[in-house]
Amino acid sequence: MRWLSKERWRPRLATVVIAILIVVMALPLVGLFFFRLYENQLIRQTEGELIAQGAVVAAVYAK
Repeated sequence: MRWLSKERWRPRLATVVIAILIVVMALPLVGLFFFRLYENQLIRQTEGELIAQGAVVAAVYAK
């Protein structure tokens, strides 16, 4: 029953506030990284579709 006693370690309020601020400040950086990767994926997909459409148009005009 020792673990139920009030002697448990609790972080100080300043530690909790600093940890939350660090997480909140890191979120935009993580978002920028994620959306940069997502944008690159969308660009690759669009380029692939444009190449395929160009091949279809070239085949139609080649006849």
